[in-house]
Amino acid sequence: MFADFHFLRPLWLVALIFTPIIGMGLWHLKAKNNQWQGFVDKALLAHLIVPAQHRISYWPSVLVCIAWMLSAIAMAGPSWKKLPQPQYSDQQPLVIVVDLSPSMLVQDIKPSRLVKMRFKLIDLLKSRQQGLTAMVVYAGDAHVLSPLSDDNQTMISLVPTLSPDIMPVSGSRTEEGIALAVSLITDQGHASGSIILFTDGVAQEAQQALQKILQDTNISLSIIGVGTQNGAPIPLTGQSFAKDSQGNIVIAKLAVAKLQALASMYSGVYAGLSLNNADVDTVLSATSESKYSLVDTDVSGMDQWDDFGQWVVFLLLIVGLFSFRRGYILQCVGVGVFSLLMLKPVPAMALEWDDFWLTGNQQGAKSLQQQDYANAAEAFDDTSWKGVAQFKDDEYLSAADSFGQQNSADGYYNQGNALAKGGELAQAIQAYDKALLLQPEMSDAIINRALVSKLLQEPSANKEPSAKKEPSANIEPS
Repeated sequence: MFADFHFLRPLWLVALIFTPIIGMGLWHLKAKNNQWQGFVDKALLAHLIVPAQHRISYWPSVLVCIAWMLSAIAMAGPSWKKLPQPQYSDQQPLVIVVDLSPSMLVQDIKPSRLVKMRFKLIDLLKSRQQGLTAMVVYAGDAHVLSPLSDDNQTMISLVPTLSPDIMPVSGSRTEEGIALAVSLITDQGHASGSIILFTDGVAQEAQQALQKILQDTNISLSIIGVGTQNGAPIPLTGQSFAKDSQGNIVIAKLAVAKLQALASMYSGVYAGLSLNNADVDTVLSATSESKYSLVDTDVSGMDQWDDFGQWVVFLLLIVGLFSFRRGYILQCVGVGVFSLLMLKPVPAMALEWDDFWLTGNQQGAKSLQQQDYANAAEAFDDTSWKGVAQFKDDEYLSAADSFGQQNSADGYYNQGNALAKGGELAQAIQAYDKALLLQPEMSDAIINRALVSKLLQEPSANKEPSAKKEPSANIEPS
């Protein structure tokens, strides 16, 4: 608390300089016996004034000075706590489907396909910074290793355990793994998503089944091929190799051409295992181009601080208790009322119960929690939260104006999202450009700009869309 303590409006502390001036002025006024001093000789006045009136109390002056100092401190805005700021983040669902059939034990790449695939899975999970990720493993049947979540670190810890030995049924039922991945995406209400398949081949009957599973969905399928086209025998326990029905040793080869065609059929890309992250970058870039959703999240550590000046005003109530004594009220009430009015300047309007106890931002947060977005937008003073309320109220262009007032990378980024949702695709691109100008490495802005540019270039897209037109991308806050 004390390490981060500072004043949001430190110039108001200049008002403290006037404290001794006010105190001395009031002290001087109290030092005069009464108003008759200017009209009656001092020698005669001493015999005309009742002796009890000579007792002079300076407490009203002290209280006025204390009230003045408290008001100055309150207006300076003492703060030591940062406020969470709304920021839209990528919530695109991605399911990684991993082939754990016996062919993954082939050693045509050293030390084996399985070991190389584990390393590549870890690289993929580390490279995916945002979005929901799940993992499905399959052999003779399919199982969910991890449901959709943003906890990639947990999945990384599970990768070393992957092996054909953990599967209860041996085989290579790719269609069951893909069907389970599709259900993970659709069961959580996502209209679109992506699947990345790690495999060395897909059987012909499985390819036919995939047409029924993926048709009429907005889910792309990308593939990372594991192995070599020359292949090698499939090792079994007891230092033997897998054989076909005629007793010939089975050579498991990587079916590159078939996998490329399969990925292309379902709006994905194919990449073979590489020594660097070129394969990971290829498939992740393809998933970024798909249509996805955005949600607002609370991000701490921004440059917005909570203003505790309003609580200092309560100390003025203690001063106000003394104002009921005779001779105090005229001096203390004026300063107290002035301080309250200056602390929270608002237009003249009918007061409600919450106006006495909650700030505009607190009332807005309360309305936002109750999904009363219109009143929340009207109550919020903070432009970022006002923009969120307007966005949720489907007032996208008003939200864009609110976000644009922040003059920050995050503000322009959120402005671009609001404009895109409002159908102003060209202006959305300009807003993303402003965000990238301030923060060139903002990955979300890069991804969203590419998506909106793609939508703008579609033949059906209007080059100057009206505010009523919505882009086909599902850009919705949760």
